Amino acid sequence: YDKATDGADLHRRCLAEAGRNRSTPRPLLDDRLSAVMGRDKDHVHALLDRYRRLGKSRMSAWLVARLTSGSSGHEHEAELLLASAEATLQDGELELTVELIKRTLSLDLQPEDLGRVALLYQGLKDYPKALGVLDRLVRRQPRCARWRSDRGVVRFLSGRKDDAAEDWIKAIDLDPSFEQAYQSLGMFFAMSGRRQEALEVYNKALKQPAPIDGTTRHRIQEARDGLLIR
Repeated sequence: YDKATDGADLHRRCLAEAGRNRSTPRPLLDDRLSAVMGRDKDHVHALLDRYRRLGKSRMSAWLVARLTSGSSGHEHEAELLLASAEATLQDGELELTVELIKRTLSLDLQPEDLGRVALLYQGLKDYPKALGVLDRLVRRQPRCARWRSDRGVVRFLSGRKDDAAEDWIKAIDLDPSFEQAYQSLGMFFAMSGRRQEALEVYNKALKQPAPIDGTTRHRIQEARDGLLIR
């Protein structure tokens, strides 16, 4: 293939190879794959999304490995690795997900990237590693409500329910508009038979300015209404 290879033809040939071989396919292209696809982020993501929608997360992971295998890596290496790890996790490719996480952690990651790594470990039910990443984030950004809230979820899943509640309370204190913390804390109180405390948490959340994305707000409203009719 040369650099002028048509992108659509490249996609078809890669998909055909993936269909013939359920394991990670042998390289169809040499390092010129990067030149064919270009280093444009949107182009790369369009190709990876196509494979994921077709249930070929292993093919997606292979492409990411090819794109990031050079000495200097790909311009969006962390994003590509994380997106591929999220896809393989969703498809149940757990060993491949772990390998992609390890490769991601070898990079100089931004806090948002580390937050996604923590969610991946959570999805793998590797709670100690998820907590390790979130502890690091809390130390690095102690005023960030999201890291406190996310750590609360992992602590809850680890059986540390009181510690989880402390994290959610702290997250609300840091950012009274952070609805995920209200939702988690209210759920914890409701599950613990502390109905009045749960209602107070939900009511406080509903008094905050309406968010752009109303999904969590709707869930909080439903949870509160469910408690009121009991």
